[in-house]
Amino acid sequence: MTGSPEVTGRPDATDAEVTEVTDPADPADPADPADPADPADAADADAAGGVAVAGPDSADSAESRLHDLATAQRRLVAALVACGPAPPGFDPALLAVARSALLRKRAGEVAHAWPLLAASYGDTWRTTFAEWAHGCPTRGSWRDGWDFARTHRESLGPAAAMELAICEARWLYDGTSEPRRRRFAMRRVPGGFVVLTFGRLITLGGR
Repeated sequence: MTGSPEVTGRPDATDAEVTEVTDPADPADPADPADPADPADAADADAAGGVAVAGPDSADSAESRLHDLATAQRRLVAALVACGPAPPGFDPALLAVARSALLRKRAGEVAHAWPLLAASYGDTWRTTFAEWAHGCPTRGSWRDGWDFARTHRESLGPAAAMELAICEARWLYDGTSEPRRRRFAMRRVPGGFVVLTFGRLITLGGR
């Protein structure tokens, strides 16, 4: 009897070897590097999720940076308004330019508060005031003008002297403390007096 012929060729799919392939991103895979069972991996996972915990060293470092910044700002202000030394990292020449600009700005503000005083100096007002204010921190345009006028009292022109006398009749000021309003006062002005009584200013004598 003739045997069944041998069939050769491609094997049937049922006889094929099946190999299971595990997805490396599958969280069930024990070899997954993101498995939270590993403390180091859990820390990495937290960092990847944007969770950050600041320790005491980080807080101390931030506080130190804020302190250094505040110190640098104080030194810069002192260099600009009180002629202090240039802070580290700042160009002294550029600071001098900025300081001159601030003095000119102060002179303009004082001229608004004391128009007769500024007008009495004409075109030299800004230069004269800047030379006087160099190294003197501002105390406001009103008091800056008053301090300047007090310093130059003997050389003031008639209009500026009148402006100063009226201000000093209304206010008590020693050059240091805050001005206080007067109730009664009398001040000499060119050609007469200025009298303050019950809040009213009266000029006696020539104008």
